[in-house]
Amino acid sequence: MNDYLTILPNRLFYTKEDSVSLYRQCNSYKLILILDYLYSSIDKKGFSRFSVEDIVITYGYKINKNKGKINEQIKNILTELQDNDIIKCDKDINKINYNDLIKCIYNGIETNDNGDYTKFTMISSDIVDYILKFNKIKIDNVILLFYYCYLCSRIYKSSNEHGKSYIHNGKAEECHPSYKTITKDIDIKPDTIKKYNDILVDINLIRIGNCGLCYNKGDENNVRESPNFYVLTEDKDTIVESENSIWDWNLKEGMKAYKKKNPNMVFLDTREYKDNNKKINGYISRITQLEKEDKATKKQIKKRDKLLSEKEKL
Repeated sequence: MNDYLTILPNRLFYTKEDSVSLYRQCNSYKLILILDYLYSSIDKKGFSRFSVEDIVITYGYKINKNKGKINEQIKNILTELQDNDIIKCDKDINKINYNDLIKCIYNGIETNDNGDYTKFTMISSDIVDYILKFNKIKIDNVILLFYYCYLCSRIYKSSNEHGKSYIHNGKAEECHPSYKTITKDIDIKPDTIKKYNDILVDINLIRIGNCGLCYNKGDENNVRESPNFYVLTEDKDTIVESENSIWDWNLKEGMKAYKKKNPNMVFLDTREYKDNNKKINGYISRITQLEKEDKATKKQIKKRDKLLSEKEKL
């Protein structure tokens, strides 16, 4: 891997509840390509220079000036960035030609009082290129890149004075957003999340763990699966499947910390449902809650009791 790292703002993917992410503002996964381009082209004086056509070509697209196609898509995103002061340009994006050279100041990454970048994620340019060129199966490579970078932005990172990752502070470098959270943040559905997880594991960019099925004490009928735990591998080209690896430590410690923070939960150490029917468990739990609220019908209660009786025989 080379030494070049691109920097992406965390607010590209998610923000606090009272604000809107950059993804939500632009409503396009291709925004990640433009932010990568703008950061990568910053010169010593702090300016970025671009043309719509150069952005298109840089990321492997063919120039297409037809309405709604790639040139217009990129221009529309740039217009949205200009309207929201993410970029301050010397020309009105609405009025430019696709091959016009534009000079801008890129304000996409937040800074602290000292002017240093904050709330950002660093990604190797090698990995960006690798994901965009991945062609073993037919996928939307930009969305795969967006999802990988989203996971990176969610993962807690610590570093020493040399910028290298370390684990000696005792806190694991991992994240465990639920499928619901991922879908809420970046509109990727559960089936696609599972598909992309498999790809990212296969190409040695992440490893995934899971605490298995669990339930709250006293509510054993409401069995559910714990969230996935995601960690980054040290190097996609030299990964070693070892209990002594940093990623293995991060994964185990992350799950251990999760269990410690949830003492009222019982973990079954398995991902297999006893009756192999998640819907039945969910139905039993829902009707039980409705019964407590005096909202369950006699028919629902009778069906719930029958299912409970059948479960006890298994």
